[in-house]
Amino acid sequence: MDFIKKNIKYLFIFIFFVVALYIIFFENTSYDFLWTYGFSHALKMGEIPYVDFNTISTPLYIMIMSLFLKINDSFLMFIIIQSLFCTIFCYLLFKYIDKKAWIILTILALCNFVSYIGTYNFLTLFLFVLLFYLEDNKKSDYFIGLVLGFLFLSKHTIGGVTIIFNLILLLPKFKTILKRIVGAFIPILLFILYLIITKSLMRFIDLCVLGLFDFASNNGGIKILFFISIFMLASIMIYYKKSKDIKCSYLIGAFFFPFPIFDIYHFILYLSIYVLLFINNPNFKCEKIEYIFSSVLVVYLLLSIIIRIDFYKELSFLKLNHFKYYLVQKNDKEKFNMLYKKYNSYNNSIMVGTEAMLFDIASNKKITYFDMPLTGNYGYNGTKKMINKVKKQHNNYYFINICTHKKENVTQLDFELIEYIINNSKKVDEIDCYGIYYK
Repeated sequence: MDFIKKNIKYLFIFIFFVVALYIIFFENTSYDFLWTYGFSHALKMGEIPYVDFNTISTPLYIMIMSLFLKINDSFLMFIIIQSLFCTIFCYLLFKYIDKKAWIILTILALCNFVSYIGTYNFLTLFLFVLLFYLEDNKKSDYFIGLVLGFLFLSKHTIGGVTIIFNLILLLPKFKTILKRIVGAFIPILLFILYLIITKSLMRFIDLCVLGLFDFASNNGGIKILFFISIFMLASIMIYYKKSKDIKCSYLIGAFFFPFPIFDIYHFILYLSIYVLLFINNPNFKCEKIEYIFSSVLVVYLLLSIIIRIDFYKELSFLKLNHFKYYLVQKNDKEKFNMLYKKYNSYNNSIMVGTEAMLFDIASNKKITYFDMPLTGNYGYNGTKKMINKVKKQHNNYYFINICTHKKENVTQLDFELIEYIINNSKKVDEIDCYGIYYK
């Protein structure tokens, strides 16, 4: 009974996250959130990462989520489970830094709550906080190594760098290093075996290692955030020289949240870990910190609701397969349904665009490289590979959103691929913003 009384607040936190992710910030249910659901759905349907679809990170998060989708394969279930993970994340933060957790939770709420959506970035963030907790509570090095291995399986670019610097900063503690290597080796070895068994090792290397060159060259960021991030990284180096705090290795790894994109979303993830390092210090004291930051968070949420109040009035359930309770604007609902019927009226129809994932899931089609047609997300020289793939395909109908097909539109959408399809196919039909091209 005492346990329930002590933890009843987490039931309300869980309900809050469901409402926030599902309704308050409903616009976040597109793009990364939707694409991640699509990859989890594809895994649940028996597809193979890197071979059948182009996820560009290690797949721990989508593997975990695909298990829950076996209970109910819907986007609503995906939101509910992510809300549960957010609640566990809050529990871990409060256990680790008590009322100071409000600082981190408020930072993550900035930028329309996007840091809480279900992606590999959230799981990576979660594991960083867990590692901080394990380090400060002197937990088993074997277990810390295991979590480091999971970090690599969550986001290899961050996990790999973190493991290397974690081991370097531990020198010359060779016994500690060996224990952590053994712990990390277990999940990483299992993942390598998985890649070999599924014959996806070379595709993984292409997409997640060699493809980084394409990704970096095609994703410019906000310059001021680049300089701030570099300054933060330098300050960590200086801090380590004075403190010899092993947690600095996690900040070096976390730098690869914003790198090379340097947008506000990825920067906030990095900032939250940076702040976490310094606020869990006995010398860091702030009276009434719980009330200050919880008040800031409440005001931010209220303002967000007020701004969106007119949009909420126009929300409606989409009611498509796997998206029965997916919220869209009423005007968009009619367009979605018309497009869905048209898309399924053609044999061999392929949608190429940011909405492709939704329609392919709803249509029970396989998830493919066309469902996330973003520059830098196909591996090394990826756009050329995709064009060659299209060249080899025949008797297909391509659905292209011509309203968003504008060169001046700043986005990762692969316009070069789309232009090739348009220029080498015959337009046979159109519906709303979509042109239908036959090749």
